[in-house]
Amino acid sequence: MKSNIQKVYGKLPKKVNLKNHKVDLSVLVVGAESALSNVYEYIDVLDDIENKSQDANRQLTEYRSVIQNFEIQTSISEAKLTNSENDIKDIMSRYEEAAEELGVEPKSIEMYRTLEQGLVLIENYLNWATKNIELLESILVKLDEISSINSELYN
Repeated sequence: MKSNIQKVYGKLPKKVNLKNHKVDLSVLVVGAESALSNVYEYIDVLDDIENKSQDANRQLTEYRSVIQNFEIQTSISEAKLTNSENDIKDIMSRYEEAAEELGVEPKSIEMYRTLEQGLVLIENYLNWATKNIELLESILVKLDEISSINSELYN
C-alpha cells in the first residue's frame, strides 16, 4: 500500500518545463527600484513641508511677539491718555471756577479753548486705542489657534 505522499508525488508530472515558467527577475528589480525611488521622493517632499511648517511656526511666534508688543504699548498709551484726560478735565474745571469769579465765559480764555481741543483729540485717540486693542487681542487669539493647528500637523 502506497503512502499518501507517494500517491500525490505519483500524480505530479515527471518533467517540468521551466522555460514556460520563466520569471524575469530584472523586471521585478526595476519595478522595485522605481517604487522605492517614489517613496524616497515623497518622503523628501514631506520632510520639506515639515521644515517649512516649522519655519512658519517660528515666524508666527515672531509675529505674535510684535503684535503683543503693539497691544501692550497701545494699552499703556490708552492708560496714560486717560490720566491726561482726567488731568485736563480737572484743570478745565478750575478754569471754569476762575472764569465765573471773574465774570467771564471760560471759552473766552485761550488756554481753556486749547484744553477743549486737547480733550477732543484725546477722545479720538482713546476710541482708536480701544478699538485697536480689541483687534490686536483678536489677532493674538487667531495666531495662537493657527500655531496650535500647525503644531498638531507634524507632531
